Amino acid sequence: MSNIAARPTLSDLAVSYTRFSHSGQADGDSERRQWAAFVDFCQRHTLRPAKQSFIDRGLSGYSGKHRRKGDLGRLEELAKRHTFPRAAVLVVEAWDRLGRLRPDKQIELISGLLRAGLRIGVCRLNDIFTETDFGTPKFTVLSVFCQLAYEESQQKSERLTKSWQNRKECARTHGEPVTTALPGWLQMVNGEMIPIPERVAVVKRIFKLAGSGYGIKKILHVLAEERIPPFGKAHHWSSTYVRKLLTSRQVLGEFQPERFEEEQPDGTRKKVKDGPPIPNYYPAIITEDEFNLACQGAGERKGRSGPRQRKFINLFQGLLRNAWTAGDTMLLANKGTTRQPRLYLINDAGHNSGHKQVRFSYPIFERAILKLLREVPVSVVAPTAPTPLLHILQARHDAIVADIEALTADLRKGYSASITAVLREKELQLPEAKAQREQAQFEEAHPSSQTWKEAGDLMAAIEKSPDEEARLRLRAAFRRAIESITVLVLRRGIDSCCFVHVRFKSGISRIYIVWLRPPHRAGKTVRAGFWWAASAPFETLDVDLNSQHDQQFAQRFVANWQEPEITGEVVSQHFIRETIPA
Repeated sequence: MSNIAARPTLSDLAVSYTRFSHSGQADGDSERRQWAAFVDFCQRHTLRPAKQSFIDRGLSGYSGKHRRKGDLGRLEELAKRHTFPRAAVLVVEAWDRLGRLRPDKQIELISGLLRAGLRIGVCRLNDIFTETDFGTPKFTVLSVFCQLAYEESQQKSERLTKSWQNRKECARTHGEPVTTALPGWLQMVNGEMIPIPERVAVVKRIFKLAGSGYGIKKILHVLAEERIPPFGKAHHWSSTYVRKLLTSRQVLGEFQPERFEEEQPDGTRKKVKDGPPIPNYYPAIITEDEFNLACQGAGERKGRSGPRQRKFINLFQGLLRNAWTAGDTMLLANKGTTRQPRLYLINDAGHNSGHKQVRFSYPIFERAILKLLREVPVSVVAPTAPTPLLHILQARHDAIVADIEALTADLRKGYSASITAVLREKELQLPEAKAQREQAQFEEAHPSSQTWKEAGDLMAAIEKSPDEEARLRLRAAFRRAIESITVLVLRRGIDSCCFVHVRFKSGISRIYIVWLRPPHRAGKTVRAGFWWAASAPFETLDVDLNSQHDQQFAQRFVANWQEPEITGEVVSQHFIRETIPA
């Protein structure tokens, strides 16, 4: 009786489900063949094809992605809601089109579809499977098919994993390419990775903008204004791609192998790092200094913990070092709100580590240091003697270009393996030589003296009116002229004292002291505060705020300092004092 009841009629609806694992099969015959089998099956079993069909292109049935992200998952959901008419038949070319999951999970998938009211037609078996077939020989055949499909995919997966492991090992030991998929600024030529000059120039332009303090949005605006053509999967520059570009160490030549981790309970498998990165895998197009400067300039520091703020521009970003802890930096954090900010310089290592945490008022620090830096003459910042570096780099670049042209002319006369090898070597040298020449040209066009004069004008402008564009330009000028700013923060009661060691790229240093007493309550009275800043009297000595000796000297200075009898504001070349209203 069950077989008679299961026999289809002309009113029975047939729903097509098609799947193939690799996106490359879309160009082949798989989709057309499965559809033809569906049409033929409907004719043999007198079924009425549904207008709606379900297809998963390039989704694996072994990993279960077709259920999580594909049409099969949508089909299951519709079936559970009883969207399809009673006795509808889900038609597939073969059992493995529904998936190659572990046998227990695959049987569970099929059982769910059958319990939801669907029947399953299999074209290759020319048969229709119903819920009443469980416990019959049909179920035994189904179990065998599920087991074979899973074992076949598992074997392929193991072979593929071993193949990738061998490729990664060859990359580590012999530098052989793991895959032909390359970053957008590289191309594969005769088995070698060759930079694409015009794209390399674009990448360097983006890093220079980021290093000058431009954020992602401003970089996108510049790229659009200059009509720089995009590259990558998208047909336009996106914030995601620019951010990925600025944080990817591929530009430094590193390749980070990855692998899929073990399958999670929800069936997903995430990519994780597979061992340490491989250095010198790609041709490097950016130096380590350029990379670090761009990361700091754009504020794209991955994994940074602690308070973050995006609205306010830190003029000294990327330059500030904490004297108490080696390798620690000082960051700008907002302890208040956007409308009522309380900006502080705090040390990065103090958030989630055992290191001492220090902080100092950023507005006072900025105002004091800007006033003191305005008095620094150009002779301190500018190098003592110019170098003919640009001429040397220009000559090297021109020599490589001439060699390439000569070798290319020789190849046109007749092929030579040795000439080809030398030509490839020269082509690899050219991008680096071009980048070094461009950097030297930039530095010559923006000499230290001109940079510091520009910085002086910007400091004066910022003091009168807080202009965001001027602040970004001043931050870039500081980076071109200043090597680092080491900060040593000390406390005495409610007072804070900040020793500041400014190292210019010329090799000359300046030492400053900034003292702050904030407005405070004394009994029922709120007293005004003050701050003063001065060039340290020992600025001509060899001072190292990271050394224990100089830190002890600074501590004695703070402990013994006595407030002089000064009221109101005082401004001189080496001393500034201002009152902070209560």
